[in-house]
Amino acid sequence: MKTSNIPVPLTSTRPGRACPKARLSKVAVVVLALVSAPLSRWVVAQGIPEPSLVMYGAVRNAQDRDRLRMVFGNLTWSFQPAGGGPAFAVSATLTNINDQFSYVLRVPCETEVAGLPLSSNALRLGSSFTRGNVFFNVTNRATLVNSAQASFSLSATARGQVERVDLEISVVLEDLDGNGLLDAWERLFFGRTGVDPSADPDGDGLDNLAEHKAGTNPNDFQSQFRFIRVTPQAGGVLVEWSSVANRSYSILRSSDVLNGYQVLAGDRPATPPLNSHLDTTAVPPGPYFYLLRLQE
Repeated sequence: MKTSNIPVPLTSTRPGRACPKARLSKVAVVVLALVSAPLSRWVVAQGIPEPSLVMYGAVRNAQDRDRLRMVFGNLTWSFQPAGGGPAFAVSATLTNINDQFSYVLRVPCETEVAGLPLSSNALRLGSSFTRGNVFFNVTNRATLVNSAQASFSLSATARGQVERVDLEISVVLEDLDGNGLLDAWERLFFGRTGVDPSADPDGDGLDNLAEHKAGTNPNDFQSQFRFIRVTPQAGGVLVEWSSVANRSYSILRSSDVLNGYQVLAGDRPATPPLNSHLDTTAVPPGPYFYLLRLQE
């Protein structure tokens, strides 16, 4: 009888171990199973991400007579679709930006994809919204300086739009460290509280407490409460001095400094950046000495 040499597939000599071909078949089955799974199980339902809407501006306290910029605290801003739907909130931390602004807020934007909902925290391009619901440090309501900005629209091509939106708050002024300097003033000019009120960092002869009262910048030598000019004229003597909003001043005069000064003109409201007074009673021969006083 003739016999034939027929190749026989190799099998593992180790119990329980499949041959390479058998293992490959199992892998192929797993891959096919993954590919055949419903696509909806692997797709995140959201729109196409677009560059954010960028909002920036200054935040000022209505209870501060100088209305200095706030550079400490947090904003929570709510955005509501104009046609209804859930609102979402975006937060920003206040800081000192280029000595001009208080915050920058970046709001996510998306372009809608048919059949898919937008992300829950994004603005849809081509839609209108309201944004008048703003809070400072969670509980203090902030208002838009320009109320017309409370409602806005984003066109379908408004990618990366940049807009200035200034805010006003009304919170109690605090001096928690008891040094005579308002905490908001210290943070604006020094970035912290606990500033020495008797220090003179700009070397202009006025300490921090005097600069605080005068409304001048304690870090700027050119920002001073001082005489600008005292000029004799045909009708008298013209006295000019630097002034700051929401302050009042008095001019005093003496012909002999050893005998004190007398009030020449009192409670003169500021006309920033310069105030003046013509002393028509300064007749020859003089001399005359003038003194400026800040009314507190």
